[in-house]
Amino acid sequence: MARLVVIDDEIDLCELIRRMFLDQGHEVIYFTDEDEALAWLKQENADLLIVDIQLRRRSGLDVLRQVKDLNLHPKVIIITAYPSIRTAKEAVSLGASDYLIKPVDIDELERKVNRILDESVVS
Repeated sequence: MARLVVIDDEIDLCELIRRMFLDQGHEVIYFTDEDEALAWLKQENADLLIVDIQLRRRSGLDVLRQVKDLNLHPKVIIITAYPSIRTAKEAVSLGASDYLIKPVDIDELERKVNRILDESVVS
C-alpha cells in the first residue's frame, strides 16, 4: 500500500483523511506545520502528498517548490479554499497531479487519490 502525507493546518480534515485511507490499508502521516512536514520529508519517502495552499507560515506552493528542490518526486494533490487559475497553473507546473477545492468532497478526494495511486502502479 501507499504512504500518504497530508499537510494542512486544519487538524479535523487531517484526521478525517487519515482515518479514511488507513481503513484502505495505506500508511497516513499528517502535519499541521509545514516546517515539520518538510523536515520529515527530508528523511522519509512519500508516495502522495495532499497539501493545502494556505498554511501557517507559507503557501503550499512554497512547500511544493521545496519538495522539488529536494529532488523528491511524490504525486501531489493540492487542496484550497481559495481557487484560482493562477494557483492551479502554478501547482501543475510544480508537479501537482490534481487540484481540489474546499470544502473537500471526501468521495471525490478518495477517487482522485485512488486514480493517482493506480496510475503510479501502472507507470
